[in-house]
Amino acid sequence: MSSFGRSIRIYLADGTPSGIRHVEIANWSGQAIACPRGRFAELTKWEEAKKPGIYFLFERQSSDIGTKAYIGTKAYIGESENVIKRLIDHE
Repeated sequence: MSSFGRSIRIYLADGTPSGIRHVEIANWSGQAIACPRGRFAELTKWEEAKKPGIYFLFERQSSDIGTKAYIGTKAYIGESENVIKRLIDHE
């Protein structure tokens, strides 16, 4: 039997799961930060966001027919030595 279990610690910056979230996995040097677009200004103040990393930008796609029906999500994946600086460039 293999042991694949891991412990995850999630920090909810404002106490809600829909705000900025910082995630750490036990025994792993990486980290993850999730930030809604509307909270981007807050993220620019986080030291963790100034480190090297990979980032994902998500865009909700809708139909062109005028119904604005939701049809999926488009993702852009990038990497940078300073993630927040690169995200500012995208903005």
